[in-house]
This record gives sequence, structure tokens and C-alpha cells, in this order.
Amino acid sequence: ADLGYYGQANKYYQIPVNVIINSVVGVAYPVFSSLNNDKERQVAYINKIIAFLSFFSFPVLLGFFAVAPNFITVVITDKWMPILPYLRLFLISSLIQPFIILNINIFNVKGKSRYYLYVEILMVALTAIFLLLMHDTIMQMIIGFLLTNLIVWVVTLFIVKHCVGISCLTQIVKMLPSLLISIIMAGGVMLFDYLVPITPIYKLCCELIIGVVLYILLALISKNQIFIEVFNQILNKIKNK
Repeated sequence: ADLGYYGQANKYYQIPVNVIINSVVGVAYPVFSSLNNDKERQVAYINKIIAFLSFFSFPVLLGFFAVAPNFITVVITDKWMPILPYLRLFLISSLIQPFIILNINIFNVKGKSRYYLYVEILMVALTAIFLLLMHDTIMQMIIGFLLTNLIVWVVTLFIVKHCVGISCLTQIVKMLPSLLISIIMAGGVMLFDYLVPITPIYKLCCELIIGVVLYILLALISKNQIFIEVFNQILNKIKNK
């Protein structure tokens, strides 16, 4: 039964992660390549993509974390509620997955594809080590997955620093503003879930709306640079029409 719950949690957490990776990270690769001979512009673009990816990925994954109980009830029924802790832990561990793929793309573009092989070997080795050390429960296995992602991400940070000169701290600083407002947004949604006793389907709809509105308000209040740029672009398109 636990393996069945693990499989369901694994399936549902991968949906938003794959969409994020394919839509943002995948699009960034050809632009990286086109700027390969202009290091200054390439570094500026990488910094922008890190901030952009943070702005869109963190609220999606942490928002899913917040609405997960009602999502399970409405979409796959209460009999699957035991997947909740697994799904939430997968979502936490997946916060840095898109950034690992992004960093791998960066050093591939710089002609350092051998580092990709090293990262793959490291990931396989860490997975094997954590499975040997932490295999008694499903939660332990997912914690091992989280630790593997964390270690691999840190390693890719140092490789990117070596390849293009972007410091590890710079990447982290670019991620923090969106991470913080996403955490606050998720907390607000979970508070609503706790305080308001309505049927799950209505609660899920309300949570989605509250999450989006709260995130936009927090981005506006904090003067998030990516939000301001996206908002201005939308305004310009409306004016041009």
C-alpha cells in the first residue's frame, strides 16, 4: 500500500515540475547559446532567468503544497489522503529541481558537458547511498531524494561559478525574494483552509483564487522586479492594441 501511495505522490508532484522545466528552462537554452560569445550579456541573462524562474516556480510548487489536502479530496478522492505527507515532501524537494536543470544547461552551453556526466554520476551515487542508509520507510526514501537534490544543486552552483563567474551567493540572492513571498502566500492559503469550514471543492477554488491574489499583492508590496517587468510588458501590449 505504501508503495502505491509513493507512486501516486511521485506522479502528481512531477506534473508542475515538468511543466516548469519544459516551459522556462527549455526556452532559456537556445538564448544561452546565442549569447555564448558575449559573456556580459550572458551573465545578465542568466541572472534574469534565475529570478524569473523563482518568481513562477516557487508559488506554483508551494501553492500546490498548500492546497494539496483539498486537491487530493476533490481530484483523486479521500482514499488517497495518505499520500499527503509524501506529496508535500516531494514538492519541497522539487523546489530546486528546475534550478539544477538550469545550471546543467548553463555549463553545457559553455562547452563543459563533461560536468553533466559528473553530476549524473554524483546523483546516481547519492541515490544509492541514501537508499542504503534510509530505506526503512517511504518518508526516509523521499528525504534521501531531498538531500540528493540539495547536494547536487550546491555542486552545480560551484560549477556555474567556475564556468561563467556567477557566484553561488548571487544565485541564492536572486531566488530569495520570490521564495519568501511564496512561503507567506502558502501560509495564508493554509490558514484559510484551517479557519473556513466549507466543502472541499469550494475550498479548493477559493484557495486557488486567494493564492493568486495574495501572491500578486505581496509581489506588488515588495516591489518584486520580475513582477514589475511582467506587469509593464502586459500594459505595453494592451496600449499597443
